[in-house]
Parts: sequence; C-alpha cells; structure tokens
Amino acid sequence: MAGVIYYFTETEIRAAFSQLSDRFGRLELVFDYCSNLGLKLANKRILEQTEMDESTRLKWSANHVREIMQLHHSLQVLDNIPLFRNHRSHLPIRQRMGLLFSDMMRIMSLTHIELTADNGA
Repeated sequence: MAGVIYYFTETEIRAAFSQLSDRFGRLELVFDYCSNLGLKLANKRILEQTEMDESTRLKWSANHVREIMQLHHSLQVLDNIPLFRNHRSHLPIRQRMGLLFSDMMRIMSLTHIELTADNGA
C-alpha cells in the first residue's frame, strides 16, 4: 500500500481495514505514512511545484503509531520504523542529512500491521 493510504480520509481507511479483515480473516499490510508536518510539506510541494490541483491533496497522516492502532479494533502493529533509516548510506552528505532529519522528526515512517476479522477469526 505504499504511497496510497495518504489519499484516503480516516473514515475511508477504517472502512477499508474492516472490509479487508472481514474478507480475508487475517492479513498483514505494510505501508508508509507521514506525520502532520509531512502531510503539510507534501501538500505544499505538490501544489507549488506541479500543475496538479487541490484534488491531489494528501488527506491522512499520523503523528504516532498509536493513531494507527486506533484505525481498527483488531489491528496490531508488528513493526514501525523511520522510512529512510536503512537507505541513507550511499547518498551524498546533503541528502543524507535531509533524510536523517526526516527520520529524527518522524516525518515519514513505515509500518507493518496485522488485521484480523471482526469476529476474531
């Protein structure tokens, strides 16, 4: 679900997680998400640096993994890491510093969750 979840509202994400867990019983998902600051920066960049309109705005963000845990009653977070933690070493120092800052501020993260059916399956 990389790069997709941002475009949904919290209500839509809750509904999708319920439908997925009901359909598949148990499943694991991995997706990236951004903080409120990350959402604000991304939306500003999208609107200022592209020809896209307001309909392309990102809608959902989470400042802490606890907010993700509240999206579905059976959701368990299996792992949660800063998005760029393992992808900085080969980059020029300026880019590494920017990504390190992003990771330190938790602007973007990667999470691995498990959902189970509403009936406890």
